[in-house]
Amino acid sequence: MNRQQRRAAAKLGNARLESARLGNARLGNGQGAPSAQQSGAVELVATGMRHHRAGQLQEAEKHYRLALDLEPGQPDALHLLGVLAIQAGRPAAAAELIGKAVQRNASNPAYLANLAVALQQQGKLDDALTSLDQALVLKADHIEAVNSRGNVLLKLNRFSEALASFDRLIALKPDLPEAFNNRGIVLKEMDCPAEALASYDRALALRPDYAEAIQNRGLRCWH
Repeated sequence: MNRQQRRAAAKLGNARLESARLGNARLGNGQGAPSAQQSGAVELVATGMRHHRAGQLQEAEKHYRLALDLEPGQPDALHLLGVLAIQAGRPAAAAELIGKAVQRNASNPAYLANLAVALQQQGKLDDALTSLDQALVLKADHIEAVNSRGNVLLKLNRFSEALASFDRLIALKPDLPEAFNNRGIVLKEMDCPAEALASYDRALALRPDYAEAIQNRGLRCWH
């Protein structure tokens, strides 16, 4: 893998807290309403997410663990502890935690998308691709999963498929400069320099100070 591919693939290392959504508290006692423990756990996770978004990671972890104390196996808490583990550079622990969340609730595409982040950081690219495909079955327009799928395919040197993923991403979100930058990287690998240059130009039109696109566009490799 060359330097450009490594830079694009590194984007998978950023698990997306923004895509996480609290699941509904699971029904308790067969009565169609969450138990007090389940409701309390959901509130603790919500508080943890506020700390997480504010960069207060220790407080976030504390609240997620309190949620698990109140409701063992609470899937949002497991998932978000996994996101913290990714951010701390512990992908194996992250995959274990998020995998448990998926076991508890296999219908949340954010779980599967972030599981793929942890898997690809361990070099398990085929497993990451499977997880992303599952996420996209659940939510075909999941932006992070579409982007991550393109980056995994790029790392696997499956350039035509990676290009199709980034084209899909652009169709979903035409104002996303990362999509055009990554598309340019793929096109360069496919020996399409003029089309790559056009993609970098579009990325820079959307974000003129986009350092990576500036660097990619300036590389002396157009031959």
